[in-house]
Amino acid sequence: VGAYTTSQVDTALDLKANKSEVATVLFKSITPTIITGKTVETSIYSIPLPTDGGNYIIRINSQAQLTTLVGAQPTHRLRVGIYNNPIDGVTGVNAIGNQTLLAQNIMGSVGNSYPITRNYSFYGGSSGSIFGIATNSLATDEVNAISYITLASKDFTTQHYLYVSFNPSNAGAVVQHNQILVTAIKI
Repeated sequence: VGAYTTSQVDTALDLKANKSEVATVLFKSITPTIITGKTVETSIYSIPLPTDGGNYIIRINSQAQLTTLVGAQPTHRLRVGIYNNPIDGVTGVNAIGNQTLLAQNIMGSVGNSYPITRNYSFYGGSSGSIFGIATNSLATDEVNAISYITLASKDFTTQHYLYVSFNPSNAGAVVQHNQILVTAIKI
């Protein structure tokens, strides 16, 4: 095999690359968020999901740690729904507790890292469904998780949001959310 010039390699890559395989960052934060003084589930992020009716692979990496444990073990959760700013708790039409649960990780020890890493097939348009794809990042959660979810509002041309939420269960518990990265690849 002979040597190739830079322009030949670039041309070959351009011909081979599928623009839809490039991940789009939907949301990224590395600024720590402290959750304290809460006794009910609280959403800290409402991340808009695509509304073009297309199909996507969505990858979520969310990482938190428990800095103070008081009372019951807090829970780190991913949910999805149609409210830009869901209210805290489980009651009321747009309460965070009423949104569709995608994944959760129970936080049992101070100082430990509690990540949630998930891949989802997000089917847009009128089908409005999400399929969970195992990542083996948290086997106990994935075994118990729902792998196929049809949302209450099935038309994904309606704006849906991905929520990162925590349920400290005791006002003295302190959770620090360290980072999140949500990417989407159109398929």
